[in-house]
Amino acid sequence: MSNPRTSITKAPSRAPQQKQALEIDKIREIIETKVLAAEAKIASQATEDPKIILKAVRNAMSEVIALLPDQQTEINQTIAAAIEGLIHGIIIPKRSAINRIQKQIQELQAKEKEEEQKLQAQIDGILKVVEDLGNAESDNIHDAIASALKAIEDKKEMEFFLGASC
Repeated sequence: MSNPRTSITKAPSRAPQQKQALEIDKIREIIETKVLAAEAKIASQATEDPKIILKAVRNAMSEVIALLPDQQTEINQTIAAAIEGLIHGIIIPKRSAINRIQKQIQELQAKEKEEEQKLQAQIDGILKVVEDLGNAESDNIHDAIASALKAIEDKKEMEFFLGASC
């Protein structure tokens, strides 16, 4: 059984904590928004000027410090929230750019593999035509073509093992 007095006295103490948590989340969000706005400004100017971000960080932190409460616990939580907002504001656009680059790399690797396969098929087709031509010729020419094709095949295998390309 629960004690009605205990639940009544606990309820009021939770309200300030919830309000404080909401305020900290709001501070984190405000700081993050300011840093994201600075990142957007940099992107629109097509520059990587870190001074814009640093200025936004200074301004945002100054605003937070000016609004700091009197209690040390709240100060620590507010500063921590502001710093988290700064970090998130910097991470979000950079992580997005990194993800775009990784996707481009994957697409290029797939395209490279496809082009390599096309090239290999073309080479195999050419070698097959040469081999067929050799079969229709005299034994000397047939043997010379077969020998050349064997040398090329051996060279391709050797380069494969050595890590070179054909």
